[in-house]
Amino acid sequence: MKHITNTVAISAIFLPLALAAQPMAEPLSLPLVLPYESVFKHYQAHTDVPLRDWKVSNETVRKAGGWRQYLKESQASDAASPTDTTKPNMIDHSNHTPQSIEVKKP
Repeated sequence: MKHITNTVAISAIFLPLALAAQPMAEPLSLPLVLPYESVFKHYQAHTDVPLRDWKVSNETVRKAGGWRQYLKESQASDAASPTDTTKPNMIDHSNHTPQSIEVKKP
């Protein structure tokens, strides 16, 4: 406790002296003008996609590999994305075996 008190006392004495020895930066001249760019500058309005015959669309999907191919593509992009490190590590409980519970009758 005495060490902490000494550290606080020394800091209270020398910190203002150290700050006073620092050269002051030039104050900003006013008015400060920042460049402005509208968020709507690159906005693209929705456009309708031209309709196609449903048989042609189904044939295109079949040639591409069907819905399973689209599923593989979506899972590949999920695997390429970085993992979320904000979540805590989870413990794998999949290898646990059920234990038999004996019920004792009175």
